[in-house]
Amino acid sequence: MMEQVSGGELFKFLQNTMTTELDIANIMKYLLNGLAYLHKCGIIHRDLKPENILIEVHPDTNQGPEVSRVASIKITDFGLSKLATPTEITFDCCGTPAYVAPEVL
Repeated sequence: MMEQVSGGELFKFLQNTMTTELDIANIMKYLLNGLAYLHKCGIIHRDLKPENILIEVHPDTNQGPEVSRVASIKITDFGLSKLATPTEITFDCCGTPAYVAPEVL
């Protein structure tokens, strides 16, 4: 069974929703915590972009600007991910060109 994520992709969420500074701060907190966990497990995502981040919003989205609507995020699309050791250097050039870091190109 797959979980339904109410807010959709981060890309569309940012286009269609008036976000507050608190919303963005929560998105970044959840994203960085998720990436830290993946890296601790030895997983490199290699295709992180707004379309691969799903937003879970609180059921009651009319809570006011002082309460974040973002309940959590889900990092998706691990098709290009790789298991790597902390000392391993990867030379693969992969990812979505518009989001790849310049040093990868």
